[in-house]
Amino acid sequence: MLHCINAQMESKKFLALFAFALLLAGCVSQAQQENPLPTLQPTQTAVASPTKTIAASTPTIQPTQEFQPTTQPYLNPHRNSPETPSDAEREKLPECGQLKFTEFPVDMNQVYEINPLGNLAPPGHTIPTEHSYLHLNAGGSTQELHELHSPASVFITSISGGPGLTRDPFDYTIYFSLCKNVVGYYNHVKQLSPRMLEAKKTGNCNKNQGSEYEYCEIPLEKFSAGETMGKVGGLQGNFDFGLMDFSKPHVFANPARYGARTPYINCPYEHYEKEKKEKFFSLIKRDDEGQCGFVAQDVAGTLQGNWFYGDARTDSPTGWDASLSFAIDDADPSTQVVSAGGKFTEAGVWEFTPTNAGNINRNFSQATPKNAYCYQSAQRKEKVIVEIVNETSLRIEKQQGECSGTETLQNPIEYNR
Repeated sequence: MLHCINAQMESKKFLALFAFALLLAGCVSQAQQENPLPTLQPTQTAVASPTKTIAASTPTIQPTQEFQPTTQPYLNPHRNSPETPSDAEREKLPECGQLKFTEFPVDMNQVYEINPLGNLAPPGHTIPTEHSYLHLNAGGSTQELHELHSPASVFITSISGGPGLTRDPFDYTIYFSLCKNVVGYYNHVKQLSPRMLEAKKTGNCNKNQGSEYEYCEIPLEKFSAGETMGKVGGLQGNFDFGLMDFSKPHVFANPARYGARTPYINCPYEHYEKEKKEKFFSLIKRDDEGQCGFVAQDVAGTLQGNWFYGDARTDSPTGWDASLSFAIDDADPSTQVVSAGGKFTEAGVWEFTPTNAGNINRNFSQATPKNAYCYQSAQRKEKVIVEIVNETSLRIEKQQGECSGTETLQNPIEYNR
């Protein structure tokens, strides 16, 4: 900076010093122009941060530099539903690959029967049920409890439940992730193990308003294969085993009617090696290629599948009595069932052997719009009359007596897909 100093510094000392100060300030300014603050060089890449706002004083990237967005996608830390891990949590889970369940949930010598997916029991299960039932030797006649085990090395995602939900003092549901795409769950757990109670304390827990039912999101607490999770049985005598596989979605006529879980329900026993899978299937009375049952039964353009009254959804208890299903029986695929939650009648089912002609007990998948059909069951003295208006709307009512084939609607209620 000396070349900037005025050579004529022969003045008085005061004036010289004053002039020197002025010139020094000018030199600093000039030096800043000649040597500005460092900027990213052309070989450097600026990485945008999804969580930090760039301050106004941050150097501007020059046009000669290449700007690239982050290669790491934003991982949402919030769950779409309390049971399923968030995007950020899924990144922490192992890849599914060939991962399998390796341990039975209970001592299988104590299980005398398994109901497959798709059980119909209105009003609580008006549409095909999303889990299987394992019936224990207690059979509901005693309060005997059986140890419940982790089916593999898994990560707990949620624990919910509380007192007074069933005849037993307590009742819980446990959700667990095997890997990024597979989440299993046990319903009707009567006691939580000490380790599970500790895991529950780590969760974000909330209670339903006016209820003791508590829902706890658990931050991926790891349980080893075969580790005790709790106990099942009690007065209920059975428990549920369900599973979601996000790599195998199903198609419904109107997906907006369903919660986050339903489109991904699959058979939990398919995730076991052959020997253990065969043990489960040996306890299912149904013996065909669909032995584990089906949840998604909608056939677009026909009567078969689920219908709803008003704006009902499957993931709301208020929608239970507003659901209606025309489904295949879970235990006997040669039987079809009209399953009504309520509204046009009290909750109940009409079971029959379908026909492939006419309009009496016509196969649901062959019943099409602009036609009326009559369904009756040998066990009931009443019939159900259905007029399919179009692909997304029907009118229905219950009448006394047997089907004649000439029925007309008198006071129907409308349901929609």
